[in-house]
Amino acid sequence: DNEADMAMFGVYTVHPDGEIIGEYKNEPRVFDNKHDIYLYFFTLSGSLCNKVYKRILFENVTWPKITHFEDAFVSIQVFAKAEKFIIIDKSFYYYVQNPASSTHSPNRDKMKSDAFQAADFIVNFTAKSFPEFLPEAFWRKLLIYERIFMDYAASHEPNRDKILNNLIHEIRKHYAILKSELKAQHSNISSRSKNIFKIKYRAKNFVFVHLPKL
Repeated sequence: DNEADMAMFGVYTVHPDGEIIGEYKNEPRVFDNKHDIYLYFFTLSGSLCNKVYKRILFENVTWPKITHFEDAFVSIQVFAKAEKFIIIDKSFYYYVQNPASSTHSPNRDKMKSDAFQAADFIVNFTAKSFPEFLPEAFWRKLLIYERIFMDYAASHEPNRDKILNNLIHEIRKHYAILKSELKAQHSNISSRSKNIFKIKYRAKNFVFVHLPKL
């Protein structure tokens, strides 16, 4: 009845033995504005799995040659095309945990390379499609870098310290770009002030509190 281009529903997390160990779902909502739909992308993980789509949304989509973060790479393009998006407060997707999957047993160097490609694509795509949301795009990029940083920090990789130092440099650089974007877009973000405040606070907290000083 909604004639939506895209719908999202909840997810059951399932243990390999079949036991449901968790459920994740959002409050029901209807979005019928392209800008609101695109902005909502930045509140999500970027996963494609708990949604249904009209086939036309995938026409002319750029498909990445990566094995990590590939969902976000595709999902952001689909969100940019949708004109009506609904959220259903019921769960239909069963996500069975697989300890042997690439998600749980990653090649860290490959994951880092894929993550950087996805992060750059999100920023570049946003700059072309919805430049007013560049602060959110840079924030998503920082979140991806943060995930890679924390993964290496907990590892015993032989080149761990060198990689962490390089990541710190990159994160600080992108935080400076984020601050510049926030300043440049000050007049455009009043309607998203709560979201922008969260971006500023969490980015500053991670860069200056959680990162070790060089």
